Amino acid sequence: MSIRVLAVDDIQANLKLLSARLTAEYYSVKSLTNGLEALDYCRNNQVDVVLLDVVMPGLDGFETCRALKSDPATRDIPIILLTALKDDASRIKGLNAGADDFLSKPVNDVALISRIRNLASQKQALEDMRTHSINALRRVSNQDENIDGFTEDAESFDDGRNGQILVFDDDPITAEKITRSLAAEQAIKTVLAEEDASAALHSCDWDAVIIGLSNTSSDPLAFLSRLKAPLEFRHLPTLVVAKPEDEKRLQRSFELGATNYVVTPYQERELAARMRREVWRHRMLRELRLEMENTLELAVIDPLTGLQNRRFLERQMATLIDQSLRYQRDLSVMIMDIDKFKTINDIHGHAVGDVVLKEVSHRIRRSLRGSDLACRFGGEEFVCVLAETELDVAVLAAERLRREIESVPFIINDDGSQVKVTASFGITQFTGRHDSSVAMLKRADEALYRAKEAGRNQVISKAA
Repeated sequence: MSIRVLAVDDIQANLKLLSARLTAEYYSVKSLTNGLEALDYCRNNQVDVVLLDVVMPGLDGFETCRALKSDPATRDIPIILLTALKDDASRIKGLNAGADDFLSKPVNDVALISRIRNLASQKQALEDMRTHSINALRRVSNQDENIDGFTEDAESFDDGRNGQILVFDDDPITAEKITRSLAAEQAIKTVLAEEDASAALHSCDWDAVIIGLSNTSSDPLAFLSRLKAPLEFRHLPTLVVAKPEDEKRLQRSFELGATNYVVTPYQERELAARMRREVWRHRMLRELRLEMENTLELAVIDPLTGLQNRRFLERQMATLIDQSLRYQRDLSVMIMDIDKFKTINDIHGHAVGDVVLKEVSHRIRRSLRGSDLACRFGGEEFVCVLAETELDVAVLAAERLRREIESVPFIINDDGSQVKVTASFGITQFTGRHDSSVAMLKRADEALYRAKEAGRNQVISKAA
């Protein structure tokens, strides 16, 4: 997909030159001449990166940047401020306004292209994570209502402070300056040797890593490459500290996964502003990732009993059958139904019915092995898949569970009131290549029906 770049500058000559540079890199470029147009365009179109000139009549670059970052619809669009201003105060003002980078004119083409590519990649990762979260929620809820509200709630306000930052620089003076720059806002751990940096990576849940590109005791680019190889650190923000003569190494660092940088001599406030931005972005991605994981768990877990649900069973059965065929192992299926559960609900109420369902689930988990799969199939019906278990052994397991349910009364409220519960079981086993999960469940259900017809509270098996 082509990277979509919005270039904003009130000088047409600058726009034409910038557009030509970016078009030559096969970017899709839209040119505008003022901040108000930029705000309207970003709210109504897909934009991957905004290049924003600072000095413009009316709404200047700082104000436009601040407005884009304060709007939930546009706040994730990376912004690079471009200016002929050379003072450090302007750079820091831009970063504090929410800009992701601040480049001085005349802009180095290599630096510009690498930053656009890097920031667009970060935005894509954020969008992918948000999309996965929304899709996961839809699968759980089976509806589209309030989907946007879900992701909005997942991203709580964060000012990017109080992060855990690992600093790797073998120059004690440089390392001390970095620590001094950030210590008021972040928790810093400094290491001077690569082996210490490698060991420290697994000692904490870091929000960002800072690497000195001028390290002489080891190759910092090789360390960066190794850092970004494992999946667990691939999206970890990584800021590099470079000298002016390190331009080629700086560009290479972005290709290897660096996400931000400062060039010495830098202002301490600039480093602090860039680090706040990196910490904020990392935490937002982490919140979305956790939200997605929790939602996916909800998609396969029955919320009342804590057992796997029918959706998970249907997916997992194919895998278990495949393993049974591949390794020539037995596989049995048990369907269990609580006897006269409707009567329990009618006499004692649905709250007591829920207590019974939860306690039955607890006894199922306690009775089965860790390798067995226990699911709530629906209502008062449960399915257990017993791996590496032949039919006779599965019948014994079902009989053991039947006795445990029957022999110990269920306490249904705080005053100690009890209710007697029994269950009926239907058992079958996997018969080979021509068998299927649908056929197995059908046979087990037929055996369960026979158990109920025979008076309930018993185990009936059906081999084929």
